[in-house]
Amino acid sequence: MDNNNIKKRITAIICFVLVTLLVFAAIPYKQLELRAIDTSKSNEEALKAKLSQYQSEQNELKKKLESTKSDIASKENEKQYLDSLVLATENELETANQLLTEYTNKIAEKQAEIEATKVEIEAKYQELLGRMQFIYEEENSENYLDMILNSDTVSEMLMTVERIGSMLDFDNSLMSELSAQLDSLQSEQQILSDTKAEQQILKDSLIEKEKDLEAQKAQVTSYISKLESDQAAYQAEYEKAKAAEKEANAQIEKLLEQRAAQQSGGGSPTFTGGSFIWPVPVSYKTISSGYGWRTLWGRSDFHLGIDIPVPYGTNVFASSPGTVVTATWHYSYGYYVLIDHGNGSATLYAHNSKLCVSSGDKVKQGDVIAKAGSTGSSSGNHVHFEVRIGGKTQNPLNYVSKP
Repeated sequence: MDNNNIKKRITAIICFVLVTLLVFAAIPYKQLELRAIDTSKSNEEALKAKLSQYQSEQNELKKKLESTKSDIASKENEKQYLDSLVLATENELETANQLLTEYTNKIAEKQAEIEATKVEIEAKYQELLGRMQFIYEEENSENYLDMILNSDTVSEMLMTVERIGSMLDFDNSLMSELSAQLDSLQSEQQILSDTKAEQQILKDSLIEKEKDLEAQKAQVTSYISKLESDQAAYQAEYEKAKAAEKEANAQIEKLLEQRAAQQSGGGSPTFTGGSFIWPVPVSYKTISSGYGWRTLWGRSDFHLGIDIPVPYGTNVFASSPGTVVTATWHYSYGYYVLIDHGNGSATLYAHNSKLCVSSGDKVKQGDVIAKAGSTGSSSGNHVHFEVRIGGKTQNPLNYVSKP
């Protein structure tokens, strides 16, 4: 290898490093905006799937509601459709808010990671800048050439060339690593921007959806009032509600009697005592309708529990620990929960806007089992609370103290 070839090789290597460094230094690192996060993960996809499901439910319920206007025979289903529409809309809002939280948390997490990476990049950048400055100010290409030409032997010359090459390879490796990190940050910027845009679209849609929900609630509230303007429909609604309640009461009694008999080994169900708490926050202590005979819609009616007026969405608590026997919608009770507490005792919570438990769930005393509302045969937000012993309804105030 002659001196000219050696000089050309080293000069080429140094020029490559210099050009690459200049290109690297030209990148507006200080102005680099954060790019982060691909939110197309399993959790986000699951939430989006739930949103789609609730939107489909709403569309189907709206079609059914529209059909009731022209089909008198299906008029009796209108309240159920209204109750279900409100629930589906609330579920969509809840899921959308969960997705917003997911976006917010992951964006913040990724931004923190990127900030840490920027600190690391800055440190490496300064290290490389210092090395390059030293190379070109203190040990330029002529110094490298002198080191090679002053070698006493061919072996020494080759070792010197290898050592210089290793130094330059290290610098190239460090520079490549930094360039890759910058490329990664830049490629993630659009992803983060798209995520934030999607998040904003979701926020905007929630505003409109909340307006829809308020309109739906108003429609539910006016349902009974509309019936009152039509005496025949009003009377038919009352008769249907009472018939449905009577049927449900008989079924509940039979079911609880069977469960109590199984628990007692086939003997008669016997209540051995238990502790019960007020089923809603104690700040709501008014009883709008007590247990026993009352006048409802101009007729004598036996009320199977007590009614406690509360704001829409108020937490409803399990009055005592037990097993959820039923958590479903009923024409008269609306969305209701029936809990078996053992020892022949059970409680029922009706007219809820949302159920927070399912059949078979084990609950502790004070667990939130539902959100209060006005579903079923109801004209205002309240909790209908029953206590049953051996399947039969009892005056709840004999078992739970009013706050």
